[in-house]
Amino acid sequence: MKKYLILSLVVFLSGCGIKSSMDARNNIIESENQYKDCLKQNPDDIHKCDGYKKAFEADMQVYWGPTTAVDVNVKKGE
Repeated sequence: MKKYLILSLVVFLSGCGIKSSMDARNNIIESENQYKDCLKQNPDDIHKCDGYKKAFEADMQVYWGPTTAVDVNVKKGE
């Protein structure tokens, strides 16, 4: 009986990790799209998009971890 309780707890807790990982990934996609849209709207003044870029970088750090180097520079035309 104790084995089933422990197994149930492990399965429950692993589900919580999956949900938070999916949320973080969705945040990355949303912030990336906002950043790219801003770049398309402001091709001559990309500094207007710095806030979106920082949000994208922050979301990447949450997802990949603080020790991962993240390059969010989007090439023109993407």
